[in-house]
Amino acid sequence: MKVSLLPNEIQFHILSYLVNPQDSELRRDINHYRTNLKLVMEYYYRIYRIELVDEFEDLDDFRWLVSDLCAYMNDYYPTFMGYREHFLQICRRNFTFRSFTDKEIINVIEQKYNDESATKSQLQCYIRQLYGILTINERMDFIENAKNVYDAH
Repeated sequence: MKVSLLPNEIQFHILSYLVNPQDSELRRDINHYRTNLKLVMEYYYRIYRIELVDEFEDLDDFRWLVSDLCAYMNDYYPTFMGYREHFLQICRRNFTFRSFTDKEIINVIEQKYNDESATKSQLQCYIRQLYGILTINERMDFIENAKNVYDAH
């Protein structure tokens, strides 16, 4: 595609990255997020929609992934017993939560991520949000933990 065919504003935005490219660590993080999120979603799909198809319902792969991400962020401490400081610190990486109190963060998390009536697109959004606020090392650790749990069965 020829850049010259695009509106001037878009041309300027694209060309600004040639002059001032994104930080290499940010590019690495974005690339890791994109490629690994796809792998994680495919993995959960395989487990919950192909291998265990008789035991689970539609969208359970997404629901389990949201649940497992929250469990990981809470150091696998049961959320019904409370949220750990580590969980809240991870949540505050999302700019929306930076000014929230602990209680406000917990209220949003419990309303949003525990919603049994959430649609596929809502669940996918939750997954992208949770997975996106993890660091590269945390994502790799999450993947390794998930494989150890699910491949053992």
